Amino acid sequence: MVWVKGREEKHRQQRQWGCHADVSRQRGIHFHHLSFTAKSALIREYIGAEGQNETFSDVLINPDVEFHFILSFAIDNTDSPTSPTSPTDNLTPSQINSIKAKHPNVKVATSLAGDTIGDGQHVLFKPTSIDSWVGNAISSITEIVRKYNLDGIDIDYEHFKSDPDTFAECMRRLLYYLKQNEVVAFTSIVPYEDNSGTTIPQFMRYFEKQSSNYRGGKILVSFGTDGSGGLSPRNGFFTACSLLRKHGKLHDIFIWSADDSKKDNFRYEKQSQDFCSRTLLTMSTNKEAIENLDARLGELQQGMSRLVLGFVNKLHHMEETLARLFETLLSNKEGSSNNTNDHNCHSRHNRAKFKNNVEGEHQVKPINGGSGYVKPTKMKVENWTQKALVGTFMGGLNAEIADDIRMFKPQSLKEAISLARMKDEQMNLQQKLV
Repeated sequence: MVWVKGREEKHRQQRQWGCHADVSRQRGIHFHHLSFTAKSALIREYIGAEGQNETFSDVLINPDVEFHFILSFAIDNTDSPTSPTSPTDNLTPSQINSIKAKHPNVKVATSLAGDTIGDGQHVLFKPTSIDSWVGNAISSITEIVRKYNLDGIDIDYEHFKSDPDTFAECMRRLLYYLKQNEVVAFTSIVPYEDNSGTTIPQFMRYFEKQSSNYRGGKILVSFGTDGSGGLSPRNGFFTACSLLRKHGKLHDIFIWSADDSKKDNFRYEKQSQDFCSRTLLTMSTNKEAIENLDARLGELQQGMSRLVLGFVNKLHHMEETLARLFETLLSNKEGSSNNTNDHNCHSRHNRAKFKNNVEGEHQVKPINGGSGYVKPTKMKVENWTQKALVGTFMGGLNAEIADDIRMFKPQSLKEAISLARMKDEQMNLQQKLV
């Protein structure tokens, strides 16, 4: 397996990029499947495939996004393995180290296979056996990664002389070994849809299809700057990206290729990075807004808890006062049978006065000017048992409150009043929240 500069032919409008055994091949839209989770906005771009003497530093890098250069290509030369060689004088190990030192947000990977090499000969996947192919691939790629200080590996086979199961098993073993042994930090594969003149609705359908094919991974939407088809930036690519972002489905952008973009001064690379950066900013702003809302909600809940606690304390105080009043009344009633006639008259006068106050003026009303859930009621307490007082009190309540109180079977008027007030306050708070 060697790493050389793959020359793409002029008829690359017919190019079918990337492949997977289960992926359909309609021209015009390309989806880059990532097998890792990026923590920031991500742009990935092929570089070096067409020999335009471009350099890493030609591409303007936005510090707010993660940018992956994908060196094109490491050619599968299974029949005659050789040592890796540089694809171009501008993309050397020293240049890779330089761009990564200058931009900490830059990573570099290499892509395996590609379309053609040299005089237009197709790069074929044609292993003699799974074991021999995987062993050779592991050895060669490990050497390439270490020599060029690479971070990842991309799979871009497009032509096959093998069955899908063999391809899938070779890729599974290779990528598993590279990840498990920390040879690379990330891996990816390039499935695609290939259909010229793609519309936005078609693009959205293709995205859903590939997302279904690669559940558990992330699909990067992509476009080409070579005019080879698909949904281009001029025809609505970023509109489609906005729709995906609106539904929380946009997982960053993949571009083919820096070689073709150089003539336009990397116009769409800049636009893509700006778009992803704004997306990241929007997500960050939304997260902060949610956190602020959570904090305010917590403060509101604490305030309501303090308010309810204050009401409960006031209710307890009122209940204790009312209980002492009832005890005084009953004590006066019991002592009247052993006192003089004058005292009896005085006692009856006091009871009559209390009775008149209870019947004429004192009524159970909603707390704090509530919404009227508790009906005003008159209470006659002379010579009544606690059971009779509770029954009379319950009969004057709103049916909804009375039904809830009956479940608790209050044994005293004090207990019934406490339950009624608590229920009334609960209903008032619920009404305010609504």
